[in-house]
Amino acid sequence: MASAPHGVPHVPTSLLGLRPTSDLPEQHATMTKEKSFRHHYQQTTRKLSGEDTTLADVVNSLARRGSDDLTGSRVSDTDYASLLEWIRCERMRKLPPEGSRYDKALVWAALFIERVHSFDIGIEQFAGDSHLAAQLSYGYCASLLELGEENASALMDLFGFFYRCSAGLGNLLDRAELFVVSSDIKDQLILALADLVTLVVCVARHFHQSLLASELVSIDIYSTFPGPIDSFRGRCEHVSELMWRHQLTPEALDGDKAVGINSLRDWLQPEDPVVAHVTEATAPSAQEREEATCMWVKPYLTRFLKGEQQVLSITGKPGSGKTVLSTVINDYLQYSVGGTRYMSILAPINGRIPANTTPGAVAKTIMSQMFNKRIGNLQLYQILADAYNQSKWTVNEESYDDLLWNALGSALQASTAGTRELVLVVDGVDEASCGEKALLHRLQEAASKAPSVKLIILASQKMESVISQTVLRVTLGLIFDDIAAVVRKVLHQSHVYNSMSSEDKEVTVARVTEASDGSFLWAKLAAKRVRDEHLPNEAALSKSVESIVRAGYKIPDLISHTLQSKLGEDIKKILVWLATANRPLIQGELAALLATQPDKATLAENGNVDLPHLLKPVASLVFFHNNLVYLRHAQVRTAIIDIFSKAKFLPEIKDRHVDFAQRLLQYAKQTATDNHELSLDPLNGRATEHLFKKHPLLDFALRYWAGYVKIAFGCTNNQELTTASKSLRSVFPTSSSVPLLEMTVWASKATPLLRSIYGIQTALYRQILNNNHPATLQAIICQVLFHRQICNSVPAESSRIFYEAATISEKVLSVRHLITMQITQFFLEATVDQITESKTEVMTWRIEMLQLLVECQKVHHGATSDMVKSTLKQLAEHYTLTKEDHKAQKINASLEGSFVDSTIRRGSRQIDESLLVHLHGRKHTTTETSTILDLDGIEADELITLTSDLKTLLAKAERQRAEGQLAAAECTYAELWQQASQAYRLDHSTEHKVSMLQTVLEYAQYLKGRKRDNEAAGILAGFWEEYEMTTPSAESLVPHLLELAQVMKSVGLSVLALETFKHCAQSTSSQSATHKEVEKHIQSTSREVMRSSSTESLLTESTLKEIVYSSTSSDQDSTTATTTLVEMYLSQHRWHDATTVLKRVLRDVWPAMFAPSIENVVLPSIHVEYCVELAERLANCYRYRRRPIKEEDIRSRLYSAVRRDRPACRDQILERVTVNLLRLYERTSQTDKAVKIHQDILHDYTKRFGGEHPTVIQKLWTLAELTSPQPIAVDYYRQIVQFLCKDSEICHPDAFEPLLIVAMELLKQNRYADALKPCRMLFATLQSPQISQKLRDPGFVQTIYRRYIHCLRETHSDITVIHDVTVQYRKSCISLFGASASITIQATNTLANICQEHKQFEAEAVQLYEELLQITSTEVEIDRQDIRTTLDTIYEQQTASVTASKVDSMSTKELQKALSIRTQRLTSIRSRYGWAHEESLSQMEEIVSLYTKQGKSQTAASLLHEAAMHVLSTETISIKLSAAAKSIASGYIAAGQIQKAKELSNDIYLQIITKDTGALGFDQSSKGRLSLVFLAQLEYSIRESEDNSTTLNEIYAALTTEYIYFEQFQEALSSKTGKIKDTTTTVARLHAFLLSRRRQSAATQVADRYTSFFLASEGSRLDIDPNQAKVFIEAVLEYFGTHASHDFVRSVAIASYNRATQLLHSGDYQPACHLALAATKYIGANHGYSSQAIVKLVFKLGLLIAAREKDVRPAASAKKYMASVSATILRDTLRYFKDHNVELAQLEVENVNSLIKVLDEQHDYHTLAWVLTSLWNSREAHALSQPQHSYTLALGRMLVITRYLISDYTAAVQLAENLVYNCARVHGPRHPSTVEMTVLLSQMYTSVAQGYQSQKGRRELAYRYYRKAAALHENALRLFIDPSSESASDVDIEVISGMSSPSAASSPGENAEEGKYVRQHLHMLKLAVERLGDWPKEYSEYERLNRDLFSTFANDLEGVDGVDKWNVQSFGSGKAEASDDLISFNSEHLAIPV
Repeated sequence: MASAPHGVPHVPTSLLGLRPTSDLPEQHATMTKEKSFRHHYQQTTRKLSGEDTTLADVVNSLARRGSDDLTGSRVSDTDYASLLEWIRCERMRKLPPEGSRYDKALVWAALFIERVHSFDIGIEQFAGDSHLAAQLSYGYCASLLELGEENASALMDLFGFFYRCSAGLGNLLDRAELFVVSSDIKDQLILALADLVTLVVCVARHFHQSLLASELVSIDIYSTFPGPIDSFRGRCEHVSELMWRHQLTPEALDGDKAVGINSLRDWLQPEDPVVAHVTEATAPSAQEREEATCMWVKPYLTRFLKGEQQVLSITGKPGSGKTVLSTVINDYLQYSVGGTRYMSILAPINGRIPANTTPGAVAKTIMSQMFNKRIGNLQLYQILADAYNQSKWTVNEESYDDLLWNALGSALQASTAGTRELVLVVDGVDEASCGEKALLHRLQEAASKAPSVKLIILASQKMESVISQTVLRVTLGLIFDDIAAVVRKVLHQSHVYNSMSSEDKEVTVARVTEASDGSFLWAKLAAKRVRDEHLPNEAALSKSVESIVRAGYKIPDLISHTLQSKLGEDIKKILVWLATANRPLIQGELAALLATQPDKATLAENGNVDLPHLLKPVASLVFFHNNLVYLRHAQVRTAIIDIFSKAKFLPEIKDRHVDFAQRLLQYAKQTATDNHELSLDPLNGRATEHLFKKHPLLDFALRYWAGYVKIAFGCTNNQELTTASKSLRSVFPTSSSVPLLEMTVWASKATPLLRSIYGIQTALYRQILNNNHPATLQAIICQVLFHRQICNSVPAESSRIFYEAATISEKVLSVRHLITMQITQFFLEATVDQITESKTEVMTWRIEMLQLLVECQKVHHGATSDMVKSTLKQLAEHYTLTKEDHKAQKINASLEGSFVDSTIRRGSRQIDESLLVHLHGRKHTTTETSTILDLDGIEADELITLTSDLKTLLAKAERQRAEGQLAAAECTYAELWQQASQAYRLDHSTEHKVSMLQTVLEYAQYLKGRKRDNEAAGILAGFWEEYEMTTPSAESLVPHLLELAQVMKSVGLSVLALETFKHCAQSTSSQSATHKEVEKHIQSTSREVMRSSSTESLLTESTLKEIVYSSTSSDQDSTTATTTLVEMYLSQHRWHDATTVLKRVLRDVWPAMFAPSIENVVLPSIHVEYCVELAERLANCYRYRRRPIKEEDIRSRLYSAVRRDRPACRDQILERVTVNLLRLYERTSQTDKAVKIHQDILHDYTKRFGGEHPTVIQKLWTLAELTSPQPIAVDYYRQIVQFLCKDSEICHPDAFEPLLIVAMELLKQNRYADALKPCRMLFATLQSPQISQKLRDPGFVQTIYRRYIHCLRETHSDITVIHDVTVQYRKSCISLFGASASITIQATNTLANICQEHKQFEAEAVQLYEELLQITSTEVEIDRQDIRTTLDTIYEQQTASVTASKVDSMSTKELQKALSIRTQRLTSIRSRYGWAHEESLSQMEEIVSLYTKQGKSQTAASLLHEAAMHVLSTETISIKLSAAAKSIASGYIAAGQIQKAKELSNDIYLQIITKDTGALGFDQSSKGRLSLVFLAQLEYSIRESEDNSTTLNEIYAALTTEYIYFEQFQEALSSKTGKIKDTTTTVARLHAFLLSRRRQSAATQVADRYTSFFLASEGSRLDIDPNQAKVFIEAVLEYFGTHASHDFVRSVAIASYNRATQLLHSGDYQPACHLALAATKYIGANHGYSSQAIVKLVFKLGLLIAAREKDVRPAASAKKYMASVSATILRDTLRYFKDHNVELAQLEVENVNSLIKVLDEQHDYHTLAWVLTSLWNSREAHALSQPQHSYTLALGRMLVITRYLISDYTAAVQLAENLVYNCARVHGPRHPSTVEMTVLLSQMYTSVAQGYQSQKGRRELAYRYYRKAAALHENALRLFIDPSSESASDVDIEVISGMSSPSAASSPGENAEEGKYVRQHLHMLKLAVERLGDWPKEYSEYERLNRDLFSTFANDLEGVDGVDKWNVQSFGSGKAEASDDLISFNSEHLAIPV
């Protein structure tokens, strides 16, 4: 806020802080201060003369009176500068719309204050006390302004009155150089100031005192303060007269014959004082101006004033607002424009006031103002005096007008050096009675004589002249907004219209505006018609508007519609009278007219008529102003007359003029009843004034009745006069005083008019009353007196009138009456120039008159008097001239006549002026205590802390256990275990190890005591798995470990106990007793492990290996371990591992087996069968590993040893060993070695059975077949074969047998190299079976193949050759015998065996073996088991190779086969040992690995998942569960399916812990905690490699704790009456623990179940949906899991706020919204708003949820929802603020800014609008640290944009316009704030236009807004080009003397900032024009603007395209090259400046 004047208390809204007396107890201090002021005044008064004390006396007197009034104690401290500064600040606070009443009040106040200040300066050189008087007036003006905006209308009228009333001072100030020319002038000037100050003080004091007594006061200024007003006006006139006299005296122009100043002034005034008052006072038209209208004219006006053109023609059709525009122009000219002050004269011609429409009246109006403004201008005086004199005898109306206009032309030429340039504004030229063209012609002639005068005419057509002129056509485009404002105001009174949307309102207004075709009157009438229909809804209103628009009504039609309604007769009469009257009628006159009853010849007693109420039905046609009743427009007058002329409106009145004249005459007849003595002098002034005041219509009746009679009857001939007399006879006045009164009121009428009406008057009197009636004679006398001044102009007419008058007077009054004598003399004087020597009519009359005069003089002066003699002498001369000498001779003497000065000073009454103002007192309310919320404090609860003391917790658990609180005890054990596990993980110190051991032991023993061995075993196993990975323990821990091992054994964990004992052995000294004890435990436990069937399934490979490798004997335990281990390996096809174990064991139990020589191998002494079995298994391992040499070696050694040491036939061991060796030789085709074996067998058989035994015989045949054939005749048969076959590959048929023999023989002779070729030929011959029948014998064919193969092998042929031969052999068999033949099957088997010998053909071997397995044959025995074993071996080798090579090397089929074999083996193992057995797990891992190599990770995961399900469903032993979990986890890891493993883990967790039976597909919950060990191991194993922050034991402990917590959770949820307030602590503990263990899904399940519980128990009551409840419960659980609460609802609020903050920052926007809503509902339902702390949290939550922080960036959809939620919350809190008087303006600025930004970001613009409006309305109520201007502008800008966003376009645009207007007034149009607001307004225009652009039928609206935006920037640019064109009417600061203006800081182009603004405006102008698609004005306008811009701002506009480069036509339809002309704002702007 601006600073208050010095010494005045700093108050927000009041300059003086006015309060009622009851609020000011310190009256004594007030009086003291007043005395001090008087003393100060007396000390500073400078006495220049004896009269200098006058001003001091006045000020002292006012000060004394002020000591008792309300403001006198403080007004003395208000000075000129501080008051104007307050006005500026008030303007920025209130932002009154341009043209609004408060705006005008501030403008008029500033103008008046400036005038007083200027006058004070003008007289201070000789009136030293003037500044104190002026200061007193400033203070009381401030006290009036303090009445505030609610009294805007009164203040506007009051300060407008002050300014107009002080116009005399303004005129005097123009001749300030005359102030000191005389002491009289100085004294009168001082008294004038004293009078003015007195008037201001009286008015202010009266206003304040009246308001103290009543809240509503109505005061008539003129009637309340007539004395001060008349005194001041008279003083100004007297000073003016003194100045004129001073100027006239040196020129000798002040003589008796000179025309007096008052005479000139009166002559120039309108003849009717009422008309004069209407012209002088504020024009009624100005009152009809709506806010922010007519602004478009200012740029044109400024350009015209600064240009060279002399005339500005503003043309427009009637009703286009020209009259109101003229008042705006006149107001504009009261200020300096471009630094130039103009003298303005407004000449309004208004058809509503016919008296002012005549050319003469126009000329007089102009000259009157000139005369008042140019005091002392001698040239002007001379011109007017001459015209005045001539006007007295000019009887022709046209000549009279010519006289006046010639005088006006000369007057315009008259000028005084140093005077201001004259601007003449003539409005309503088209309403002139003489016609528009005629008046334009006269104006042209007058202006042409004075080129320096600027002429502004407002007409319907321009002036046709050679004078340079600018024509401004008032088009609909220019005034569209103005008409729309008028329509909008009218429709605003309709509730239906107010309920419409802003857009629909605008469209409705635009529709009416467009239909108006530029007529304000049409628009207003149409809008009022719609308004007055009182339509029920929006549709009806729109329909009504459309019907009016489409009907094409004209103005008469709309008026006719109003008049066709049921109007009373009185209303109709009044309308007709107003249309007939020459001027507006005073309310009293209308009331009097209503009382007239021409038919009854009486006046009715109608009491007080309430005319405003009576005329309410026709309020659209009439209005009241200053006690006068007006028709709204000349067109209304015309329409009423037209309607009346149709004889249907008022049938009883035939002729309105006749009726009107009758009523006027009747009124005069009834009121002017006194018969006055006939007289040649006017009536007494006081008596006349009294009569006129008593009878309000009398003046008007007497003044105008003759005119109406003339109009009605013509009265130009006897017939017309006769007709008139008949009509008026009954109402015609008969009082002789009436002509005298008429002479008084007619005195100021124009001479031609007087001539006419006097003639009508006397004629009617004569016809109606006859010549003898006194009234007739008085009328004739009055006519005579008038004709005396014009007798020279119309001598004949005047002579006749004088003659008749004298004759009638003689008859009526006789010669004795003085009047007869004087009239006679008048005649004689008037006809002197008509004396002739012939006897004319005049000479005859003169003789008669001379004779009459003689008679009269004789009576009055005596017969012998000189007068008689003189007259007789003249008579004699006349006789002589007429040749009547005899009569002349009779006259001896002549008499002299006398002269009577009958000049009549206008004695018309003074009109009772009226200015009624209505004041509203300010309502003083008791200030309520407001609440201020501190939103910066942080609300929080205490954190929950956990006890970590082991002894304390153990003691607690024991206590609970002893008390039978087993569940609580177990919970404590579990929590202790969990804490100890966590501590141990973080620190492996001995102390923590001891704690861990103690905890596990205590818990395990507790479980064992409750017969829960499996659970205890699981805990112990889990602990040991973690612990055994540590280094050897300290000896101090060994006792604990020994105890642990014993407990392990007690719960069935002997294997782990054994490991524990071994760990203790490593941790103790080998010499210590403890170590020895441990060794004993190891031995005994080992025995227990091997002998116990219960532990068999628990033995792990490592355990078995340790037993096997550590044993040095072959005792039962060692043997069993070895057998078990080998079988495990063999079952898993782990041939290599089995080989290693067997070799290791054999070396121990049968070392001779590996003797260097085979001959040294002997059977062991003991355990022979066991050792042989191990050796055979070793050989089998070599076979399966495809190590034939090593297999042969082992089998040979075994055969040798067994044959040597056990030679008995039929020995089972020997037979088994022998058969296995022969099979080896047969597979490997080692015939010789086989023969040797057979020979050994034959030897044995022969020795045992003899030579003839069948067995021996059979063996002999076998040997024979093996050794055949013998080498016989090989050479002969070879030669035959050679000759017959030659080089052929196939044998000749004849050579077949020889070839066969040769081959056989060579083979028999072992000549394999020689036999190779014959055998090859025989084999090749197989392809030609027709050569020999033998070739069809399968046996023969087989023999050929075998011998050929034997030959090839003996010659060491390549395996490829053997393979190819065998392939060919197989093909031959197929072709010869078929695929199913035995030989073919055998060939296939042979080929398969050969293929497997080499890696190259391994795949083929697999294929062949698989074919064999598919063959079903009864002829050939197929060793399927051997084939499968072989295949398995191949597959296993391939599988092994896969681990070291890529799968690409294997075919899909091979891989599938390998997997199939593995799978079958796995199935077999599982069926034998179970799913959790080590072999099953190992095999599963290999299959998983194989799947992984294939890329079938999903299949592997399925396999693992299946295994897990079976293990969990079938296994109950914790150690096996743990091993299975570990294996399964490793499989998942190997397969890269860790996520699947986690899902499995989670599913298991859900079923075990949370009892979700659907998670795994089967019910695991019945096993209770048995499966926890599996789950713990699984979770531990699948933890990510980088996550080593947990241990198995910790996981197991945590799972156990969770299990217990879940049980408590289930119990809590089972309560039917529970609420979250009672159960949250229990559930939150579980939830927090789950989260700490990263059990997000489980925590989520807990939250979900708790949410369901919450919904079931409280959801319906709170109306919370599941989504809201879910996030709410999550937040509550999270918070209560870590905090202890003392106030549950408060903690809920804290939790919700904190969690919402986290959610927003993490991008979880929708959950944050749900949380906020749920929390708000819960808090509200649980009386949360009773706590301010909770309210604060909810309010902050509402702000927070809108996500306004920079790092919170939700998507559009989320942001929209967040906005809705935030709006809901804030709506509740804002409602609380309302209810508890928490004013938004009292919140901290930062919090208010937060609220504003939140509401903006959530697009809750309706709420934001309410908030901003609340702040806006209370912006004055609180002292702010920032400057008021910045606060107002920032707040206003936000409010503008917000209103736009809620589609309140009208309010937004209006506020933006107000911001621009007031910024410009206060800061200047070039100030940054003004530029910013201008851009905002432009963006508002364009954005609104864009909304209309796309709507059909509304595009024209859009184009209008584009034009407005363009005009805005165009005008701004012109101001930057020429700052001097700024009008002081737009800038308050230029009114303030001595204050700097930001806008005037630099010249154009010098300020870099201005260049920036110019670029911005130019750019915005371009965009506006582009959107419009055309130039709004003539292109030349923009060319000139462009030229001026680039000339002035050349540097700043470098690189900027000028208008010549704008491609406007390529855009249009709302499109532009950029969008920065649309509403956009940075969120940073959404803040109140701090």
